[in-house]
Amino acid sequence: MSGATKDLIADTIAEMAQQTGADKLTVKTVIEKSGISRQTFYYYFQDIIDAVEYAVRRKVRDLANSSADPGDLRSALRQLVASVAQDRTMFRRLMQSPRRERAEQMLVQGVREYLLAVMRTTDSQAVLKYAEAETALCFYTFAVVGVLLDCSQRPAIDVDQLTDRLYALLKGQSVLF
Repeated sequence: MSGATKDLIADTIAEMAQQTGADKLTVKTVIEKSGISRQTFYYYFQDIIDAVEYAVRRKVRDLANSSADPGDLRSALRQLVASVAQDRTMFRRLMQSPRRERAEQMLVQGVREYLLAVMRTTDSQAVLKYAEAETALCFYTFAVVGVLLDCSQRPAIDVDQLTDRLYALLKGQSVLF
């Protein structure tokens, strides 16, 4: 059995979550849709939540890898916002499902990993102590997740406008107080 099968399962989960919602995902529906056996599913995953988490981690990893090239924060943020805009139906359904809490945890973890990867590859000039960097990363992770979840509930997302606003906030160009 290959990694391609594991990715097929993840693709099927992403497609089904987009179309029918995360609360409708079951091992039975995933194996029927992907054309694999139950034994194959359990070879790769402990349960449906484990498979959903893998699908989310893979998407974040792919997004972070594609963001390593731009070299600037604005481009990386735009890719993140565009991805959420593209998948906003899935996000909306995840937030309406009984698995909302776990979905939020996965999103926070994913955005954190994404921002960390971007931070390592962009032209950042910040020199912070570990504790300061950890606090800043936590703060920005929750800020970005909150904004993205809020926007995913709207009928449309203006990717460029939201990117500009997030960029200004992350660069300290917008002040609330």
